Amino acid sequence: MAKIIGKFIRGAIGDAVFKKHGDMQLLMAKPRKGRRTAGSKKSSSLFGLASNFACEFRLGLSMLVTSFYDGTMTFRLNGEVVRSIGYANNPETGAFSFSESSFDNLDGFEFNIKSPLSKSLLALPTVEFSEPTLTVSLPALEIPKDLKFPKGATSCKILIGRTLSDLSNQRRKFDFVSFEILNKKGTTVPQSWEFETEPGCVCITAISLQFVKSGLAGETIINSTTFNPSAILNALVLPGTALKSRTKSWSKTRTKNITIV
Repeated sequence: MAKIIGKFIRGAIGDAVFKKHGDMQLLMAKPRKGRRTAGSKKSSSLFGLASNFACEFRLGLSMLVTSFYDGTMTFRLNGEVVRSIGYANNPETGAFSFSESSFDNLDGFEFNIKSPLSKSLLALPTVEFSEPTLTVSLPALEIPKDLKFPKGATSCKILIGRTLSDLSNQRRKFDFVSFEILNKKGTTVPQSWEFETEPGCVCITAISLQFVKSGLAGETIINSTTFNPSAILNALVLPGTALKSRTKSWSKTRTKNITIV
């Protein structure tokens, strides 16, 4: 039985469970008791695999995301990855056939929905792929019009990074650049960075704004769990097939072994 408390629904209606998390209404499937059908087992297995991949993507970008993500981030990212791999999965063979756009629903994913990136950075970077290079370009920023500084911040450290995930060989590589912009009226120069890529890998590009307060005691990051502008700019599967011989020197991951065709 469900009840309306304020503007939220709490409780169960049929197979759906309504919960409240902070200022968000969550809708979840009711846990089922008894024997599981073959379909439910496959669905559960796919969700577990998606959670595994989502964890891998979070770890790959952890330096950018930091610990200041909102309480629903893991749940939201798992859901998006479930949707991505669900379309690519062959339920008969269990193999996956990814296209370049299989993960493009991650584009614009906010790691902290309490502080959307677009509210702090009005001129967003663009991401372009031209084999074998990924180019991230940031236009000129008019300060403080295009970059909104919170009260007390003396500068902003902008981090832009790219993670490559070789899902078939359980390997990961991460590279990033960072630069600082002072809270001072003026216009920055346009900038661009090139990142290497590897065929067959999931390539996720993200950005994080880390605001700094300078004082006699040094510098302090003023980001928090309620203010941490960071988001995924672009996610794509690079064309080609990942070769173990080329990614074996990368960091080993804990992702489950899958077959990609």
